Amino acid sequence: MWRAFNVLGKSLEMLGIQTRKESWNLRKKQPTLNSDDSNKPYDETDFWKTYDVKEFLIKNNTHETLVVYPESMDSCGVFESVQQQYQEMYMFKLYLYRDTSPREGIATAFTVQKGQKTYLMTCTEDGTLRLEERTAPQFISGYESKYIFYKRDFNEGDTEAYSFESSLFAGYFLASEQENGWKKLALRSRQHEVDENFRIQLVKI
Repeated sequence: MWRAFNVLGKSLEMLGIQTRKESWNLRKKQPTLNSDDSNKPYDETDFWKTYDVKEFLIKNNTHETLVVYPESMDSCGVFESVQQQYQEMYMFKLYLYRDTSPREGIATAFTVQKGQKTYLMTCTEDGTLRLEERTAPQFISGYESKYIFYKRDFNEGDTEAYSFESSLFAGYFLASEQENGWKKLALRSRQHEVDENFRIQLVKI
């Protein structure tokens, strides 16, 4: 009789373990509210979390200031000469994220205020930069994100300029690109280590 009870107890224990495993596997497949793509399985070991935020002007290699145009379908911003007394209108917030998967550079996201609205810089599936009306998420799940750009020194020893690589498109960086008389902010493949078009300055005022 005791033997029968022991067998029954072990069977129930194994059933409980299997049920917990199935429940755990099901939870791992569920996306979080901050997931970039709800159709992708969520691996809770990969995510970013904000830990700091700083304010800067964004300037290109010719010291022009990035001015945003959220309503534009051609580009989210252009580099223009801005008089000093108006520069505060074009401040960006740079959010810094801790990354659970160590990679080269610091994970960042950009937001900018335009009137009463906050916009987050985002990279679309076709590699176009857009401004999405929303705040920067505190958590971002997954191994890649349309909001994350990896900040690195532009050149070794250069402490005044950086390059920003897209998390979504490896090898593609924020760049200043001449088009129809405008210097637009764009995402472009970096073919050479030293290309001044990829030189981004973050300026405090």
